[in-house]
Amino acid sequence: MGRTLLNWSLSLLLLLSSWGVSSSAIAAEALGDRMDNSPPAITGPAAESALDLFRDAYEHRYTWNIDFPGYQAEVSVRYEGQLYHGLVHVKPDLTTDVINIENRDVAQLVDSQLQMSITHLKRVPFAERHQQHQFERVGEDETGATEIQQLGDDSDSHYKVKDQEIKQVNRVLGDVAVKVDTLGSIRTPEGYLPTRFQVTFKDVQTGEVLEQDDVRDFYEKIGSYYLLTNREIRFGLEEGPRLKPLPDVTVRFDSVQPLPII
Repeated sequence: MGRTLLNWSLSLLLLLSSWGVSSSAIAAEALGDRMDNSPPAITGPAAESALDLFRDAYEHRYTWNIDFPGYQAEVSVRYEGQLYHGLVHVKPDLTTDVINIENRDVAQLVDSQLQMSITHLKRVPFAERHQQHQFERVGEDETGATEIQQLGDDSDSHYKVKDQEIKQVNRVLGDVAVKVDTLGSIRTPEGYLPTRFQVTFKDVQTGEVLEQDDVRDFYEKIGSYYLLTNREIRFGLEEGPRLKPLPDVTVRFDSVQPLPII
């Protein structure tokens, strides 16, 4: 399997974990001594508005509650004309196992997709995740989305928020700038769930587009929880991925069963 896709999957995982899961070791390392070096708190209507808008969108995401039991499923991966089969377990503590896939790259790809899904769906209180951050409202784009800058952050983190949803997330990871645009979502009684997003990777120095991936997710409500059952990934340059009739990678989860409560 080509290393490019794995590198993008891992980069995206790092991007998402840095704002979604506070327990990520990599995110913690990136924070470093920020608690001691944070800029003075921003006050006034503009800062309060940015904080309120971002917190409202963050808290309207669909997430699993503390009673989430975990699940097991059969997994199939189609990539470069090859079909791979295995089993996955997502445990109540949200650790994962990928079993019976001998190709290590494919197994790593499946695990990274599970980790990205978990990052989106694990519930982390806003105060816990962003207690050391300040936010500034910096403008509005042509769609009416509010542009919000996260202050005191080494990775140039900024967002777009509209209709109580986080529509765009931006990070700089080393020499690569990563942008995630949410292009589609579904509304559940417990919050919104992104179902399609576009990931753009650019060279920080030149602005050159290195990769642009189109990701489409399909969820089913199984028991009390929405679980990922299919992910399609199309990758390429510029506007190419979204126009492809068939995905470059398909990761499908079948026979999904919640784990028994012990």
